[in-house]
Amino acid sequence: PDGMFTDDGGSTDQIRTYYTDQNPSADYGQQIDINEVKVRAKLPTYPAHLNLAYWQIEKSGHKQMRFADENCTGCHMQSKTRKIDRVTREIKGSVDGHLGYIDLEAVALYREFKDRESIPTDLFGDHGRGRSPGYYEHDEDPESTVKEITINANTSPSGGLVGGTSLTIGKRENESDLSSIYPVKAEMDYWKTSTNVTYTPSKAWTINLRHRYLDIDNDNTNSFPAPGHGTDRTADLEVRDSIDFTRAWYEVIGNYRPNNNLTIKAELRREDIDRDNTGPPEEHHSQGDLTV
Repeated sequence: PDGMFTDDGGSTDQIRTYYTDQNPSADYGQQIDINEVKVRAKLPTYPAHLNLAYWQIEKSGHKQMRFADENCTGCHMQSKTRKIDRVTREIKGSVDGHLGYIDLEAVALYREFKDRESIPTDLFGDHGRGRSPGYYEHDEDPESTVKEITINANTSPSGGLVGGTSLTIGKRENESDLSSIYPVKAEMDYWKTSTNVTYTPSKAWTINLRHRYLDIDNDNTNSFPAPGHGTDRTADLEVRDSIDFTRAWYEVIGNYRPNNNLTIKAELRREDIDRDNTGPPEEHHSQGDLTV
């Protein structure tokens, strides 16, 4: 319900937070539709297959959106009805073939997210730091795309030595479309590998080797305009670099079965995690000289 919250437990002389529901009697609900199509074809004279898949999910309906209109005199919490009309599409194509003892597969993937409704726009008051009252966009769900290529290779699943490896290279991009305020662009480049090897020298022994590696390189807008800051009151604010991440995981498992009723298992696992661009804590700056 609409109301107000104060600092002293009752007096309205120091109102700090207001709350308003613009659509108090609204009903909310969403419909989800999922469609999927797959096609698989085999080459007539060669042991290879072509695969094509299309997947789509659509969300439509209405939900309650909450946001804050911060100004000099207090914080105005609001809620309103937001129409939902979003779609995620994915196209995946692959080709696989048998080359003697080795099976190869190449997979290409493209995925996109689209918000077919306009970005919410509402009236905001004076922020006191250079932002004048007016209508501004807010609560954007940025559209995005994912592009990915994967190469898989594995040996025959029978025999004393069985192995498989996979390499994936991909990129995700944030496609913010804000106009009344400065958008923050972001993208992520990543690559990952996995390797599995199983060696069975005899019926009593089995040795498994596993390796996983993930490397994520994040990037975002370096700075954005911030009127009201800096000595000349027009300084840009630097945006902290996104954290890059790498993870390496190794595992060795040995199984010894002296008889059908007893198995002795030994396991060794190691994990290395590295984060870059963490940086030291930034020094606090007052409103007049904030530049970071």
